[in-house]
Amino acid sequence: MFGARARRRLNQPATRSRAVRPRLEGLEDRVLLYAATGTRWPDSNLVTYSFMPDGTSIGGVPSNLQHTLNASFPTATWQAQITKALAAWEEMADVNFTQVSDDGAPLGVGGDVQGDPRFGDIRIGGFPMASNILAFTYLPPPANGGTSAGDVFFNTSQSWEVNGTTYDLMTVALHEIGHALGLGESTVTTSVMYGSYQGVKEMLTTDDIAGIRSIYGARPFDPFDPSGSNQRAIGAVNLSSDLGSNGQLTLSGLDLAPPLTIGAGEIDWYKITVPATTTGTMVVKMQSAGLSLLSPSLAVYNAAGTILLGQQVSTAMGATATVTIGGVSPGQVYDIRCMGSTTGAAGFGAYGLQVNFGSQSQPPIPSPVIPVPAEGTTSGAVMDVRSSSSAAVAGPLVAVDTVAGNGGALPLPPRREVLRDPVRPQGVLSWTPVSSRVRSTAPVQQFGPKSLLGRSGHDAE
Repeated sequence: MFGARARRRLNQPATRSRAVRPRLEGLEDRVLLYAATGTRWPDSNLVTYSFMPDGTSIGGVPSNLQHTLNASFPTATWQAQITKALAAWEEMADVNFTQVSDDGAPLGVGGDVQGDPRFGDIRIGGFPMASNILAFTYLPPPANGGTSAGDVFFNTSQSWEVNGTTYDLMTVALHEIGHALGLGESTVTTSVMYGSYQGVKEMLTTDDIAGIRSIYGARPFDPFDPSGSNQRAIGAVNLSSDLGSNGQLTLSGLDLAPPLTIGAGEIDWYKITVPATTTGTMVVKMQSAGLSLLSPSLAVYNAAGTILLGQQVSTAMGATATVTIGGVSPGQVYDIRCMGSTTGAAGFGAYGLQVNFGSQSQPPIPSPVIPVPAEGTTSGAVMDVRSSSSAAVAGPLVAVDTVAGNGGALPLPPRREVLRDPVRPQGVLSWTPVSSRVRSTAPVQQFGPKSLLGRSGHDAE
């Protein structure tokens, strides 16, 4: 949530604790009420993300997200929830994500706003915040021109779940990543981007999709598939002329975009003729690692596309599938099928294709990371939400001690709303109403060591 009223409410202590449950609402798809903040990543071809190591300074407060969540779930389990949330946005817009390492540099350290080699464009951490906050996020450029742009922080004093109960980690991650991409709060209660936690939401709505596409556009077809022409083997694109004299080819910039039919996956077919210089072995690779969160599925068929000769299916989000066929002879023709291993969100994204008949191995396709210099610092009145007194001070920035930037927090729902899921940790304060819509020009709240994303705001899920 953004705005002075939201900021005042986020850290305002409640007079008593009472159970809150999201009210069951009807689908509100008659009017699209998403809010774009006027911010976006300069290069959406690849936005990197990383998990802050524990101890990373967040405005002087050490991140403890990994210790907190590792106490309840395997690292791979909770990190997969956040990765799936990223993949959900990737499926529906012209943006790709890949995970990179994080060296633990302090939040807001000087460096490139995008493509900094030390950590991801979006850094994910956490620390104890106010009891009515679930998480908060700094907006992307140009609202924030430094390395803190797009960074997401979870309230580690909340009780988190990964099984579809309150407070659902993927639900909150979906909301916060929407902010990290430039979306504000929606007034559609069923939307992932609604301004308060309304129970489990693990799928984007038409409002969310319209919002993100207003910023980045829909996933485009790649150059070989402008109209879905190679969806079947009969329309396979012949790549033989792309082979080099060394018997190798590398194609990047390929893409699996969602088809019009909901629940269906896209398939790309290619055809290759064995060159005279072959060593007798054909190695085919479908790579999404370092390019997107697509889970690749690769298969090689005979020339008619009817006999499966080899395949590899990966369930990892961002991986490389490899098929090796021996005993190939010059002039033989093979069909190659590339698709996602699922029709879900991880079934779509950017990928590259490599075919090798030569004697030398092929290096992986490099990530298209383009460093974008910092655009300066934000300025303005700053509000510290660590205490109710300072939270009453209006300001355009969200601050964690010395680090300030444009952003907001996601709180719990208003008391008058009824949560669908009765599970609730003890000691959670009731939530208070906040402004219904986020605008890029509205003031933003500040978060300190005791302040977390609220249960009723867009950055405090």
